[in-house]
Amino acid sequence: MKLKEYTIKQASEILEVSTSTIRRRIKSGEYVAEKKNSPYGEQYFIPAKEIDQAVMENESVNISQINKPVDKDEFVNALIEATEDKYRALFERVAERITKKIDEQNEVIEDYKEEIKGLRTKSDEIGKQNREDKKEIINKLDKQQEIIEQQSKMIQQLQKEKSESLLDKIKKVFGI
Repeated sequence: MKLKEYTIKQASEILEVSTSTIRRRIKSGEYVAEKKNSPYGEQYFIPAKEIDQAVMENESVNISQINKPVDKDEFVNALIEATEDKYRALFERVAERITKKIDEQNEVIEDYKEEIKGLRTKSDEIGKQNREDKKEIINKLDKQQEIIEQQSKMIQQLQKEKSESLLDKIKKVFGI
């Protein structure tokens, strides 16, 4: 797992100071940074832990600047509030990203539902057409069966007539 790093520009945005200040702090040794190749040439990369530490220090109360007694509860509440504000903003950003992702997924799900609905309708239409085609085929087969039975009777009649002798035919004609 690769540790998160920040460029000088990113660090300056996070700490709300100029890029010159970040460079000065790197040169003074206040921040550890490593020069690496990047798509834009060589750049300094500062480990996330360095910036996180600097953020915490910026948000902490500088006790050496306090000249008067401070109420312990007031101090603790101020620390809690500062920490809550920092994490609240972080949670809000994360929640916003998650909400956006959920909304995107819901849109995709709705699109899929519409597509499935269309496919079901098409499937129902095809099923109805297949049933109609089946009935039509059955009707045609029934008619062919009737024709075959009629032709079979005619063939039997013709065979019967053929098998009668000429004498029998003459008797029939004259009714004898």
